[in-house]
Amino acid sequence: MRRLQGLLPLLALAACALRLSGAPRVETRLFFGLATPERTVSEEEWQSFLREVVTPRFPEGLTFFDARGQFRRHDAQETVAEDTRMLLLLHGGDAAADAAIGAIIAEYKRRFHQESVLRIDSAAGVSF
Repeated sequence: MRRLQGLLPLLALAACALRLSGAPRVETRLFFGLATPERTVSEEEWQSFLREVVTPRFPEGLTFFDARGQFRRHDAQETVAEDTRMLLLLHGGDAAADAAIGAIIAEYKRRFHQESVLRIDSAAGVSF
């Protein structure tokens, strides 16, 4: 949980070095596989997850995309493809945001019997 603490000053420095426009923020992308061991997560279940779990933690806004991903399971030689939802969040990189993201991941894994949710954090310059 501590990995994002103190990240905002580094992002500000990166924004100068990379010439990112706008305010320095952290962009977090989460990739949620929709295949469960028994079935596929339905549109209604996804919307309920967004409404009940994600939006209360990031009420300022979010974006999600339909995607198609593929990966190799740790215990197999085959590559598996599956429908995916990518969630994009912009935040300050503080401990509260990190905890909120951790809670979102944990609840998705619990609710839909997932082994993992891919998380990617990167520096972003944000303006509206």
